[in-house]
Amino acid sequence: MNNPSNYDTDFIDDFDMSLIETEDIYDEDMHNDDFIIKNSVLMNYIGSDEHIVIPDWITVINDDVFMGNHQLKSISIPKSVARIGKFAFVDCINLENIYIPNSVTSIGISAFEHCINLKCVKLPENLTVIESSTFGSCTSLSQIKIPDCVGRIEDSAFSQCTNLVIVDLPEDLYYIGKAAFSECENLKNIAIPDGVNYINEETFACSGLENIILPDELISIKKNAFHLCENLLNVSMPSKLGEIEEYAFSYCTSLCDISFPRNLKHIKKLAFHNCCNFHSIKLPLDLEDIGEGAFSCCENLTNIIMHDNLAYIGDEAFADCISLTDIHIPDSVIAMGMKVFDCCTSLKNIYISNHITEIKESTFMNCTDLKNVHMPYDLIEIGECAFANCQSLVGIEIPYVDKIKKCAFMDCESLIYVEIPNGITKISQSTFQNCISLTHIAIPDTVTEIGIGAFYNCKNLTNIDIPDSVKKIGKKAFDGCDKLTLPEKYIINTELN
Repeated sequence: MNNPSNYDTDFIDDFDMSLIETEDIYDEDMHNDDFIIKNSVLMNYIGSDEHIVIPDWITVINDDVFMGNHQLKSISIPKSVARIGKFAFVDCINLENIYIPNSVTSIGISAFEHCINLKCVKLPENLTVIESSTFGSCTSLSQIKIPDCVGRIEDSAFSQCTNLVIVDLPEDLYYIGKAAFSECENLKNIAIPDGVNYINEETFACSGLENIILPDELISIKKNAFHLCENLLNVSMPSKLGEIEEYAFSYCTSLCDISFPRNLKHIKKLAFHNCCNFHSIKLPLDLEDIGEGAFSCCENLTNIIMHDNLAYIGDEAFADCISLTDIHIPDSVIAMGMKVFDCCTSLKNIYISNHITEIKESTFMNCTDLKNVHMPYDLIEIGECAFANCQSLVGIEIPYVDKIKKCAFMDCESLIYVEIPNGITKISQSTFQNCISLTHIAIPDTVTEIGIGAFYNCKNLTNIDIPDSVKKIGKKAFDGCDKLTLPEKYIINTELN
């Protein structure tokens, strides 16, 4: 008969000790035919019992031993066991609780993955690592205490534990892997120990987090770290945080206004995309760049403050921020991407850094309330559709530029006044198409070509000064300009070209 003293019996309250207290359960002959053992290693189990007691001379439970055992409800592991192999209990869908003695120092990857009825786990005190997917998809697990010796929680360790509510992390934890707690829908609060210096990719993605305490030593929040945490209300950013990576807080639709630490230098692509509960944002003093779409679709954002260390604003950084009204882009900014403020339909006033040399494609397209624009002194080029469909724009002073690209002011229905600077050689295709309020325009004598449809449907245009330098006028350049009478030579040129 096995010695009962070789089994730990000090377990958490809801573990059913009656499963290992009966005298006959230690009958050595009872299960011997069901176990395949080699050199104290349990290689396989071929029985069909619901309650299993592993013999007390076993030192290793090998890989895959109980994989897919749908009869197993509980198991007693003796203190002789030092290691549990990978996939050892994977897909044991009726296993309800497990007590792992302190003798165990290693549990392999996916050891208990998809044990969907596992409610209660006692981990050994000497465990140092929770391996990848160890408890992934354990959908009935409601709480877990990570032992004090654990320094690492690997990728997807508790991913898709949809009923996990309480996680107690040890003070000496220094690493949490990718997607470690992703899709933990009922996990509402967690405190990350100070030894963790970055939040990994997808660590809490699609979880139910409402509040999180980030460690003081945190320097980076990796991509998708909190993606789709729709219930997240507050995040306190530690002072040493230097970067927020791609999609880190995207679709955190409950996240309120956030306080950024001064040292934050990089906010990357789509970091706060569709954080629709933002109202006002003060960007950090040391911020150097705002990535592509970083604050796009923040539909309730009305105000954003930028500081003088900012150098670059990426494509679509504030696109579809439909409540944004005023923007001051500091003179430290030397470049902006495309569509930066596309569809900011409430934007009325904007100051553009004097050191911007190019307003790129569709930068202010569909800013239908835009009335006042400070154009940069160093501007060289206005890109395609840069101000297209700015329906409230009445007048604009363009500094010396080399090029205004096609459709730049198309559909600016209220545009009455525009001064085309000397140095421009071409009025590009559809540049002023459908500018129905434009009545007069002077073309400088540096222009040699008026492009296709350049003034198409400018129905109130009555006067245009075309200099002798113009050698080519494209098709339909003045079609729909019903009030405009052109000299015959220009009508002929239009038809010829």
